[in-house]
Amino acid sequence: SDKYDLVKIVLRTIFLSTYPYDKYTPDKVFPTNSDIALMVYEPSFFDRRNYMPTDIIDVLKTVITGIREVRHLHYDENTGRYWFSRVASVREWIENEARNILRTERERIENKIVEETRKLLVSRVEEIDWHRTGSRGYRRERFRKVEVFDENNVYAFKNYDYARDNVPDNDSYNLVALLERDKDSIERLIYYYRDSRRTYANTVVVVTISTREKVDSLVNTAAHLIAAEKVSKIIDEIYERYDKIVRDIERRMAETLRNAYSIQLISDILSFYDIVYYPSVIDSEETVISTHVSASSKSITDRVVDTLSSDIIGKILRTLNYSSLREYLRKVQISISPGHKATLMDIINAFKTRPVLPMVGEERVY
Repeated sequence: SDKYDLVKIVLRTIFLSTYPYDKYTPDKVFPTNSDIALMVYEPSFFDRRNYMPTDIIDVLKTVITGIREVRHLHYDENTGRYWFSRVASVREWIENEARNILRTERERIENKIVEETRKLLVSRVEEIDWHRTGSRGYRRERFRKVEVFDENNVYAFKNYDYARDNVPDNDSYNLVALLERDKDSIERLIYYYRDSRRTYANTVVVVTISTREKVDSLVNTAAHLIAAEKVSKIIDEIYERYDKIVRDIERRMAETLRNAYSIQLISDILSFYDIVYYPSVIDSEETVISTHVSASSKSITDRVVDTLSSDIIGKILRTLNYSSLREYLRKVQISISPGHKATLMDIINAFKTRPVLPMVGEERVY
């Protein structure tokens, strides 16, 4: 946490008020949020650092559901009480399992990220805040199409090696999310299908992640999510020596952590896929241009479309009138003036095969 001094004070307060009891279950003397706030809040300390009393609650949420491990700290959702004890918490089991998964199951982690990315390419998410527990969630709204990209032509892969044979050369606009960013491979994917030059050279857009640090963060969160899912299934085995009440507390905590890691993974995927590549022409040469995507957080596909349809870029058209259509087609020597025989199919194919033109849905051309 940025407020590291406050984190230490909060944890020390919980420790000193609970550890001497050495209990495995929540006792009525163990502190709740309000108890801890009363014990921790000291006006002069908060004033000097510009802290607010509500920062205490934010710190408590962080130490329970954040990535940072706090050993032997327990929390019971039913009573809202915190305590330290000698028994290892389910959080520690999850941390240990996550470290093992990071060391031995990299492919499984990457597959988890790619799977979740694919879902987020065809849905919008709305954050939900459950005020009673302080936990968050997401509601998904699946969509069939966003301007030129429909649900059957969006793809998520680890890298180019997985994508090269699976993004077809057809007359559909294709949006491809790649976990690994390599500019040369992205350019090849946009202009080539396997080893052949694409006929429809103006149909592939690639969205990816700008930094290695963001990829590593996704990998870490996904590993913790996989670990939480695994540990949640073996609570009875882990705590077989303890009473049912202990197992129930740790099971609820495991579910809280699983939910927190799931939310974090969704949130990070939505924001980390932040750079988009698209075909274009500069000085009569076909090329690939990249730009950072807009800051909307509801959908990866929406972010890409909003960015490419902006006035500055104009690669995707949301509207098209006769005058604009005529000007675009002049760039590729197609005339739609009276007496010329350009067909509707000729016009649609021009937009999909010529990178000098924008991308436009067929319904805009009719």
